[in-house]
Amino acid sequence: MSLRVLSPVVVLLLLVALIGCGHGERSSERVGPAAVGASRCAVTVPNNSTPPGERPGQGYDGNGELWTALPLGGNVVGVRKELLSHPSELPAEGVFGVIRSDGSIAVKFPWWGRRGATDPLTITGRRLDGATSPLRVDRPPGSGSPGFWASRIVFPTEGCWSVTGRAQAGTLTFTVRVMKANGLRPPRAAGQVLSTSSPNIARVTATTASTSQPIRATLRSVPQLIVRQWPIPYGPARKRQMAAYSLRHYGEDTYVLSHPKVIVEHYTETATAQEAFNTFAPDVPDSEFHELPNTCAHFLVEPSGRIDQLVPLSLRCRHTTGLNWTAVGIENVGFSDQAILNNPAQVAASLRLTRWLRCRYAIALKNVIGHNESLSSPYHHDLVPAFQHQTHSDWNHADMGRYRSLLARLPC
Repeated sequence: MSLRVLSPVVVLLLLVALIGCGHGERSSERVGPAAVGASRCAVTVPNNSTPPGERPGQGYDGNGELWTALPLGGNVVGVRKELLSHPSELPAEGVFGVIRSDGSIAVKFPWWGRRGATDPLTITGRRLDGATSPLRVDRPPGSGSPGFWASRIVFPTEGCWSVTGRAQAGTLTFTVRVMKANGLRPPRAAGQVLSTSSPNIARVTATTASTSQPIRATLRSVPQLIVRQWPIPYGPARKRQMAAYSLRHYGEDTYVLSHPKVIVEHYTETATAQEAFNTFAPDVPDSEFHELPNTCAHFLVEPSGRIDQLVPLSLRCRHTTGLNWTAVGIENVGFSDQAILNNPAQVAASLRLTRWLRCRYAIALKNVIGHNESLSSPYHHDLVPAFQHQTHSDWNHADMGRYRSLLARLPC
């Protein structure tokens, strides 16, 4: 699997809209309140122009030629891993980016063009309130489907940045305020959830955002499992979106995951858990199918062996087309099946987690699958024709055969 807000201080000033144009291409730039410390930034206020093929929603911005999704408050916030170890310490607005080792801030932005467009998109940008090198793009924006491009923009510094996307259809320019979250107070230590009553009984307890009640599972002969609670935002709006998604795709008007029958293994295509968290946390249209709610997974397994729970097991997550109605999703941090299988700490943790889930829900070994095996699952179904044959390349059959053979040595 493979897009996702900090409100800074006080709104200081409301500026009027600005319109720019050049070389015969239309470019729209609307501005609104902004402040980065003492400096002012006329951020673009999203005009809620819905891209072709998308459902209306807040945060879209477009001019009839190109569209993107913007933070409602205009803030792009760079964060470090330690500042998100307990997300409740952070404000609830903004688009999160990752602070890289060189101090730059990398953020994903989706772009839409006219239906069927396959021409390339180029992205340029400059800082408006100071001299610095221009922004860069990790790689040419990719088109997951005609009329859509996914991009990762790298801002060299904080400041007020103007960004321009250009395609054959036209030009779209917007302004965002880029900042780092370094000034926020350190988060509380993340909670680990575990209590044991005997060497042969492990009781794992998690608190869900939906009920604020503990979920307990008592498993005989299964070693204790330590899980860090690291929840992504999953409030009422996201639940409504998940119920609507389930109705469209599965004929069930619900966001509840009940008695799961499948466990799906993924890898994140990221180097860190933080990057994966940043992808799942914002509730924006996903980068591949452009639907709401955004994609997510229930768990992350880090290269160090740490297990993070992002979503309660009582809630559905969009991680595997055709199976989200009945599957628990596990994202293993990394770029390939082989890399994870060859990392002893990570694969051991992944197996411990999968074993615990399998034993808790009485899931058959054959129903522990890789994303690439999803179409062969007897539980796979989707009411939308375009989704009925869609899958991903992560965790192919051969590598999952190796994973299942290791898992088979860990009975319930």
